[in-house]
Amino acid sequence: MKHKFILALLLILTSTACQHRTPITSVFAEAESLMYTHPDSALTLLQAIPNPEQLTGRGQADYALLMTQAKSRNQIYATSDSLIRIAVDYYQNSDEMEQKAKSLLYLGDVMMDMERYADATLPLKQAEEILDKVEDPRIKTLTYNSLGYLNRKASNYDLSLSYYKKALAIN
Repeated sequence: MKHKFILALLLILTSTACQHRTPITSVFAEAESLMYTHPDSALTLLQAIPNPEQLTGRGQADYALLMTQAKSRNQIYATSDSLIRIAVDYYQNSDEMEQKAKSLLYLGDVMMDMERYADATLPLKQAEEILDKVEDPRIKTLTYNSLGYLNRKASNYDLSLSYYKKALAIN
């Protein structure tokens, strides 16, 4: 009887302790939910993740994408494309079109942050090519907006205007 009591107590303590741990995916989900309304809070959550360099696979790709997105939404301009390329490389052969389009969108935006406008064209056009498979209107709007900006920088005003109109129609 005493062993059963100890075993039951141990099980209760173990299950209670596990509930207090926050798996990384729930941190990512919380950051994602805050991204458009409170991007500063999303960035703070992501910066609080201990040792993000130890993440692998999907976790590493999601972290890279969310951190790039959070920095962009907080107007922290990128000086390197190494972080977002982790997400692009991971999602390139994926069936997850939302993540693939978003990673390509932010690669294009990072390139524009670094004033590498010619290098921004390909990922943004690749993102545009799969927008019909994307449900999130924000990804579509941001992609068209970035393409509009890119074409405006290249003095392609008619094309720029057509992209801005597409973004406006979605919004």
